[in-house]
Amino acid sequence: MATASPARALTMLLPRRVRRLAQRARTLWSVGAFSDPVSLMRQWRHRGAYGRLQRSLFYHRFATAILVGHETGVFESLLGGARSIPDVAELCGLHPRAAESLLRILESLGAVGREGDDWTLSEFGSSYLARSSPFSLSSMLDLMTAQASAFGELAEGLRTGRSPRALDIFSEDGKYKAFLEAVNSYLRWAARDLFHQIELPAVRTAVVGSMGVSFGAELLSRFPGARLTIGCLEHLVREVPRLLVEYNVPASRIDGIHSHGGDPTQDRWGGEAFDLVFLTKKMILEPDRHLGEAFARKAFGVLRPGGVAILWETLHTDAGPTPLGRAMEAVLDLGASPTAPARTEAEMRRLLRGIGYERIEIVPCLGGQTTFVVARKS
Repeated sequence: MATASPARALTMLLPRRVRRLAQRARTLWSVGAFSDPVSLMRQWRHRGAYGRLQRSLFYHRFATAILVGHETGVFESLLGGARSIPDVAELCGLHPRAAESLLRILESLGAVGREGDDWTLSEFGSSYLARSSPFSLSSMLDLMTAQASAFGELAEGLRTGRSPRALDIFSEDGKYKAFLEAVNSYLRWAARDLFHQIELPAVRTAVVGSMGVSFGAELLSRFPGARLTIGCLEHLVREVPRLLVEYNVPASRIDGIHSHGGDPTQDRWGGEAFDLVFLTKKMILEPDRHLGEAFARKAFGVLRPGGVAILWETLHTDAGPTPLGRAMEAVLDLGASPTAPARTEAEMRRLLRGIGYERIEIVPCLGGQTTFVVARKS
């Protein structure tokens, strides 16, 4: 039987925090890091960034396992109770050996557990990975799966300007349902944060797109007499009735649901007289045609005096590094529209002032993870 070396045995007697430091030092020693102290000191200056990179690469593998479990239906297969590996494999269409390997990995991540020889969802998995849970992250997992499936096309998209097929919301062949679910789920919480930070006019009528149904629902909850108009591309509008049910928006508070071609200079937005217009990520669309600016101009034109346009956009800071949360959101934008401009806060203000908007606010929400632009019409 193998025995631990005296040094390792002594290390195991140390308090946990000290033991971890000792183990790291031993690892550095064993790989020869201390043989070149000058190089070691140079690397030590970057230990924070290096550590983040290492953790990112580690959690890339972590996320891969979760996304594969999500995409293959492993989590849903365990909702009914404990199942054997052959049962999971059959339900999910997996090879039995692949199913066992995946389950063992997911067990290490805390997503599944065991009951004897059978497998179950863990309490964490039931709460956050199963679609039926009120706390489910499945919508975001759908979006991340779409992002992952497009990774092979992303680099080419940065060269050609073409969005990966899976991320093209203009196409019925793209994974637009994943975008709809994830964005609406996210914006429900972001809208609540935003509405606690800004003053709104008395809203009687508002217009949103399919990505803003949850935003509209939060708005209606704050203005009991308000009514909503919803317009978007035809294949996205088909999903709106389902979203209205999901976010508890009664049909009696909808003025109309209409499809349009996506060109704001040609499309009509319902009655075209609103107190609030909500636009989602329009500034990244077809940048060579300045489509985002056209949407902002259209919004200004359909606003009543005193009305407000709210734009959900990723904005970079005017100087210095962009906050990490915003930068991570910009990664999603990069996939959806590879050649969209990296617009700064000052550039956005100038653009909107040029249209005629006043009292322009940049409002960070959800701890700085995302930003809204609030612009008013006098």
